[in-house]
Parts: sequence; C-alpha cells; structure tokens
Amino acid sequence: AKKKKAADDDEAPPAQPVGCDAYTAPAAAKTFDLAFSSYSVGPGTSYVKQVFTWPEAAGTTSDIVRFDVINEHPDVVHHMLIYKCAQDVSAEFASPIESANMACTEPIMAWAVGGKPFCTPPGIAFKLTPDDACTTDCPWILLEIHYDNPSNAEGIVDSSGMRITYALDEAGAAATVQTCADAKDAGLCTHANAEVASQASQVLREQDLARLVLQEVHASGMPD
Repeated sequence: AKKKKAADDDEAPPAQPVGCDAYTAPAAAKTFDLAFSSYSVGPGTSYVKQVFTWPEAAGTTSDIVRFDVINEHPDVVHHMLIYKCAQDVSAEFASPIESANMACTEPIMAWAVGGKPFCTPPGIAFKLTPDDACTTDCPWILLEIHYDNPSNAEGIVDSSGMRITYALDEAGAAATVQTCADAKDAGLCTHANAEVASQASQVLREQDLARLVLQEVHASGMPD
C-alpha cells in the first residue's frame, strides 16, 4: 500500500488545456464567414482570392478570438491566408478569381493542411477597427486559397474559407502577426521585442523553413 501511495504521489499533474481546448467564447460572440462564393476549381495549382467587407459599423472595434476552417474539399484545398487590405480592392476581387496580384499584404491568419482551429488566449484578440477612410483599419478583408488539383478533377465547386468568431469592444491586449522568410538568414525576423525576433529566427533555422507565419501573442510570457 505504501509503494502504491508513493507511485501515486510521483504522478505528474494533468496537463492544462491550451489553445481552443481552453477557449471560452465571449458572452456576446458573433461569427462572420469568409468563404468563397461557389468557385469552380481548375486543374493543377491555382491561387484564388476574394475580398469581403467587414460587417460591423465604422469605428467599432471587433476583437477576433477564434478562427475555424471551413474546408469543403480537403482533397484539393492546400492552404488559406487572410489579409487586411490597405485599400479598396473589391472591384477586382468581388468574386473568387485566380490572380497573382498581392493586393493586400498584412496577414491576419494562415492555415495549411493538418492545421486546427486557432484561438487566442484569454484577454488577447486580433483587433479590427475599420472605417471607409481607413483611419485605423480599412473594412476590406481578403481571403486567398491555394488549390492543388494534380489529378485535374473536374466539377469541383468550392465554398471553403474560415469562420471568424469575434466580440465588440472587449477589453484586452492586441495580438499581432509576425512574418519571417528565408530560414538561412538568421536576422530576417524583426520585432520591437528583440527576444521575440530572436526566438522566431531560431525556429526558422532549426526547422529549415523557407517561409513561416508566426502568430505572436503577448500571452507568450514575453513583455512588450
């Protein structure tokens, strides 16, 4: 009995839930689907974009706390990116269109095959305060999907995208996105916090990734 008790005492405490396992939706949470409007997927590889207008009133701050993937065709959907736009590009991207034009370049979220839902830690959110004059943010959000259809299958009509969960004017810190490229350049990741930049660059070197989008949220334990 004493041996059993000693073994029980040595057992590690259960792991604390993290990410979406520890997520609790805000009391007044809303959702907004960024999803293509019935795009006919072509053969081979294609990069398709569509722009959306954020649904809330101008000047209202939306705190984005969760991203869920809507993947209608896992056999051809390879990865997705969501960007904030610095100008109105709705004339070009009102409906899904294959384009090499990087009209919007500030990433909010990235997903690739094998990825799971992304939830911010409590008290952290991606903040969006749009108005038509783009005083703080512009109201236009662009979704890009990379399709990989090596078998050249026909008749695939896709409306994949992401479901965004958000609340209005919640208190809390702002999450940011850090983009790093070319893993062989040690100093390519930059950030106001030198420790954040150093750790991001180290991840790139260790993994030998050509490009990586890191979600850097201030709950990581590293102060501003």
